[in-house]
Amino acid sequence: MIKSASLCIALTSLALFPNLGYCQSARETIKKTTDHIVFEGDLLANEVDAFDMTCARRLLMRDDRDHDHVLGMDELQNVKFLASLGQLDLNHNDRLTLMELAIYFANARNALSIDFSCCNNAYQLVEPHDRNADQSISETEYRSIPCSLTFQELDWDQDGQIDPFEFAKWLASDMAEHGIHPNDHVLAIESVGRFDQNADDTLSSDEQSLGDWPTAQPRQVSDADDNLNSFEIAKLFTEFKQRTGVDSLAQEAALKVIDRFDKNDDGRLDGKEFKNGRYTPEVWESFDFNRDEHLSWYEIAERYFMNRLDRGTTIADIKKAEQLLQRYDRNADTLVDMNEALESRADIGIITIEEITRFDGDANGSLSKLELSEFFSDQRRQKEATK
Repeated sequence: MIKSASLCIALTSLALFPNLGYCQSARETIKKTTDHIVFEGDLLANEVDAFDMTCARRLLMRDDRDHDHVLGMDELQNVKFLASLGQLDLNHNDRLTLMELAIYFANARNALSIDFSCCNNAYQLVEPHDRNADQSISETEYRSIPCSLTFQELDWDQDGQIDPFEFAKWLASDMAEHGIHPNDHVLAIESVGRFDQNADDTLSSDEQSLGDWPTAQPRQVSDADDNLNSFEIAKLFTEFKQRTGVDSLAQEAALKVIDRFDKNDDGRLDGKEFKNGRYTPEVWESFDFNRDEHLSWYEIAERYFMNRLDRGTTIADIKKAEQLLQRYDRNADTLVDMNEALESRADIGIITIEEITRFDGDANGSLSKLELSEFFSDQRRQKEATK
């Protein structure tokens, strides 16, 4: 998963682009159509983050045929953008630099409501299947991803590759249209990949019996053939979260536990794997809601969510944790390690090694989003107590 090391473009805009006065007069309205966005307002108002820079760098490396580190008009002829070239060429020199491309991706991401979780999950879809390490998925590589959409449906710019931006664009669209969180899509695709024995990109009733599901009858969300594709499984996960109130933070924390201790890769924890996480039998009993001697991600997530409610962690605490990860998670492991935490002291106040250790619930030497949320919750309660 990637994280965002933000660049404050507003501070450097005059140095980078001395002729930007023309774009300051318009305001904040953004008009959208299916294939085209008209950016109106200050194009430098949105921060460029690591995702935007990576997308820009990939585009530049792919199409910069004369290796002059910019894209000229001839190189841009076959490149499809969501906005006009006139809007992208901020200093009107008929060339696009890396920074202009990154600003384009930042504005497109903002206009399409592509948030932090869409970007992270887009990379989760690309990285395991990107065999030639070109930061995109070819049609051949796509065959190993059991997604409910075809390659052509996802390849928006029709360049024969699906890049992280196209995956993020799809995830954001499905979140807006169907309420399906990007986490649920990626988890559903992984579930099909794990249990699909006949490689038809769906799970039959026999294949469904190999996994744990947050409902006794998962086929109720499928179509007439009783098989589940990745979209239907994603709906299943989303409906579970809506029913229980479990949010993406609790889900992500639960999936990290599964990923860390699931040695046999069956997507759940047995008693031995759970003990390896240094959890007590009493904790096991409080997590295993259905008493099947296994812990699924949704059981762990539900318990985490209930525990967090008991501790009084708020959405504002979670947002602060997300912002800290975006800014300081330099190695993109979705954690803030000791060095990154100490570097972040200017943003979050004084934090010592002892404080990091106190909130490091799984004792892995780093703070996850859940642990950071608890830290901010504790800070907030201490301030409220002194008023």
